[in-house]
Amino acid sequence: MIKGFGNQVNNSKHNNTADKLILRAFNFHNEGNIEEAKKLYNLIIKKKLWDPRVLTNLGVIYQQNRDYKNAEMAYKESISRFPNFSLPYSNLGKIYLEKGSYHLAKIYLKKSIELNPKFLTAYKNLANTYINEEKLLDAEIILYKCIEINPKDFNSNLNLGCVLQNLGKLNESTIFLKNAIKINPKSTISYKNLAIVFEKLNKLSEAIQTYKNIISIEPNISTNYINLTKILISKGDLVGAQKYIKEAIKIEPFSASSYTILGSIQMDLDKFDEAEKLFYKSIELDEKYSFAYFSILGLYEKANQIEKLESSLRDYENKKFIKNE
Repeated sequence: MIKGFGNQVNNSKHNNTADKLILRAFNFHNEGNIEEAKKLYNLIIKKKLWDPRVLTNLGVIYQQNRDYKNAEMAYKESISRFPNFSLPYSNLGKIYLEKGSYHLAKIYLKKSIELNPKFLTAYKNLANTYINEEKLLDAEIILYKCIEINPKDFNSNLNLGCVLQNLGKLNESTIFLKNAIKINPKSTISYKNLAIVFEKLNKLSEAIQTYKNIISIEPNISTNYINLTKILISKGDLVGAQKYIKEAIKIEPFSASSYTILGSIQMDLDKFDEAEKLFYKSIELDEKYSFAYFSILGLYEKANQIEKLESSLRDYENKKFIKNE
């Protein structure tokens, strides 16, 4: 079977020579020899050896090359000659989804599902169409159907978890995000969404552990450490927060925001001299990073350093501090 092209079982009514030619084209396609497959598909069509799989597979080649005009023509020819074959409807729906023609996408995807009620790909693309239209309740219904068809489909569980999150159904969201993690434990996108849900549920311990899991998978991404740092700050664990923001700085030593976060932690720990150095380091890296300037003002106010506060305010008023636009 050619991946993504539907069932290639030979059920045609052609003669033996024609069947061999079609099978040869399928073999080329399945082996990744796209140009040879394309030549044979066009030869088969030229000989008027009509077959829905040939027309649809040719459409797939055009679609993968972003030649949507020829892909549409191939799918529509297949639909015209073989109106009960579900795959070209689904593929044509996917093209319209990618082009933002959501009304047409839904028409073709629903027809594909009507012809093949267990066609998971068509359901998934229909759900994505609803998501793009921000019709999340409709997307929720379709995604539940996807999981009914295949409970172990990663994207269906992930997308349903995200849709439920955006609908405010947070406890239900955790169920499907955890399912997605079980299905694909190395994909961090599920963990990241789950961490966000835990934050919204104020389950900070669970959020912290989830971010630690993310770091174990992606140890060289600074934003993972920054996100964990912010949660630890929310929980009041400044020592732990300090540890992780320093790791973020090691990975990305020219990030002005990371130095400002570390400076804010030092300020909360009443280490004013260290905080001041870090805020100015942040400004040195990005003179337009206004939050660092505001942090300095907050530092001088907290430390009761009135002269420095007044001097900094004058500098700000004289536009020596450059605000972010």
